Amino acid sequence: MQTADGVGLCELKERKKTAMESMIEKSLCAIQEYNGYLVKSYTHMVDGVISEAEHNLFRADFRQRIETAEKHIIHLQAEIERLVDDSSNNELVEQFKAYGNITALNRRIIVGVIRFITVHSSNEIEIRLRCDSEFDELPLFEEGAVV
Repeated sequence: MQTADGVGLCELKERKKTAMESMIEKSLCAIQEYNGYLVKSYTHMVDGVISEAEHNLFRADFRQRIETAEKHIIHLQAEIERLVDDSSNNELVEQFKAYGNITALNRRIIVGVIRFITVHSSNEIEIRLRCDSEFDELPLFEEGAVV
């Protein structure tokens, strides 16, 4: 399956993986920087530049930032694993491809693909697919990607 600009699903997944790996690298650099600040804070306390109370405030702040960055890294690593393990996504794509070349809707297609349709008073129509959440996870349906 390809998007309108000719980029295939595998290439989109690879781009997303590369972007997440870059974010992990930036988070690791931030952790290293925060650890450096912790050492400098301690050194400044020992040298009498700042008080112990100020050092404790700095230490708490930098430890919180390190913890946040570590959680971000864990989340990104899990996302990469899920992206790499695309067996569920392949199954979803194959199911969706079955409806790929339709020219008209019939009851079977509507029941198989659409969860609900709501017509609002402002004449807007909201259509929810049965597998919206799964499609949101596919790189194919990210912002800027066109099917």
